[in-house]
Amino acid sequence: RISQILKLLTLAPSIQERLLSLPPRMAGDEPITERDLRKVVDEPRWDRQRELFARLLALKAFVQPEPPPDR
Repeated sequence: RISQILKLLTLAPSIQERLLSLPPRMAGDEPITERDLRKVVDEPRWDRQRELFARLLALKAFVQPEPPPDR
């Protein structure tokens, strides 16, 4: 269990900051759990971590997903 928590230190600094700035969870809110973050933590590249984290936030309804850029 400790190793799972320590792995969170490998998250991109911007993700760590965002997690720390999330508002307190209200009854009925879907929490972001350590289990949710495992796929993000397993990605070594910070740019990919940010993409995975953005998808997670969208899935948990913290933010609306950004539309894909026009081509």
